[in-house]
Amino acid sequence: MASNNIHSATSTISARLIVLAMERRTTTYEELAGLVGIPNRGNQMAKTIGGLLTHIFHFCIEKNWPHLTSLVVRKSGTNAGLPGSGFWNLLEEVGAEEAKAYTSGALFCAPKNVRASIAGYLQLRCYAYFEKLNGPSVFEEYHIADSGRLQRPPSGYSKNAAAPTDSELAEIPYFNLLKECEREFIKSRFSRCGMDELEEFISLVLNRSADLPMTLPSNLHHLRSRFAGLRIPGEGGKTYYEVSQEVCWHITGYKELRVDEQQFLIRHLAARSPLARDREISIINNLGFNIPVARIRQYLLNEENPT
Repeated sequence: MASNNIHSATSTISARLIVLAMERRTTTYEELAGLVGIPNRGNQMAKTIGGLLTHIFHFCIEKNWPHLTSLVVRKSGTNAGLPGSGFWNLLEEVGAEEAKAYTSGALFCAPKNVRASIAGYLQLRCYAYFEKLNGPSVFEEYHIADSGRLQRPPSGYSKNAAAPTDSELAEIPYFNLLKECEREFIKSRFSRCGMDELEEFISLVLNRSADLPMTLPSNLHHLRSRFAGLRIPGEGGKTYYEVSQEVCWHITGYKELRVDEQQFLIRHLAARSPLARDREISIINNLGFNIPVARIRQYLLNEENPT
């Protein structure tokens, strides 16, 4: 496989594994082979997918992420449901804590119940780490069946704009990873705004990063922060960002934050429904620090500010 194809396939698989972690699911080597368009059987498949997963394994270590490749398991055989030998060998190679803890020989040769326990633990770490990407979003309050609230066009929308096609919408990086209600909102908005605004929006997102898949969590955050600049129907022309800014102003300690901290908090809360936003503020207020600004800063640390 050529180097540019390896890079593309690695990015595709890493993005897929993050989505699976968000959905709390595993996959198989055969499914990943089909995803990147190679034969899903035989030694060549195992060698190619194994090589791609090795890249991702080391990338996760560099990013201090949990081991995403623990989500890739065997489809059949005596070790069905468990990662293959390559995964266990890599844990040994990098001196992972799980490998060090097992002192009865090579980790790959450990009893199946031991490996199942370790794999289950690593998979749960992936689910916990990435579940925030699948949490409440700024559009959570809107239901597809009641999308009339979303479809009422603010003033200035073109009444005769052509609806964007699925392929045109797919040009928005990771459009397919957004929740269904978000995708419906975007489709409705740009069908009324026209293609010029859609192309401008796509350009703004693409200019942020040349390699979106490898920094997916922060880029999904960035993508949703772009939507935070959209106007809320029925709110007098205010954007999600502006409403969030007003809310933040009333959080005790907010004014003492640095400007970059204030901006992150605003964008972060803009990507929440009103109910979810209230829950987040309650979390801040109950962090147990006597100094209000310290509570907010601890919250920002807990949320792993991508900036």
